[in-house]
Amino acid sequence: MRVAEAVGRVVAGAGPRCAFGVVGSGNFHVTNALVHSGARFVAARHEGGAATMADAYARLSGQLGVLTLHQGEDMGRPSELIVRVPVTGGIEVSGHAVAIEA
Repeated sequence: MRVAEAVGRVVAGAGPRCAFGVVGSGNFHVTNALVHSGARFVAARHEGGAATMADAYARLSGQLGVLTLHQGEDMGRPSELIVRVPVTGGIEVSGHAVAIEA
């Protein structure tokens, strides 16, 4: 089993019905694991739109909002941003980025 598959299964085990995002090579396997574990994937055209969709879904449904994105080296700045919006409120952000030199 790939790590991405395990992560997808764990996230799906938290009970989300939908996951929103933009699929690329960096999140392809995680997204597939979510779908195979029962979550519906809703594709967006832009990362900001996907984040808004996940946030609105969580706020209106009371369910876990899941966002899965890929953006990085092709944009010249490989980075990872993980944003979680718990049903109980608030936003949790973690990840890493490459510094932009002045």
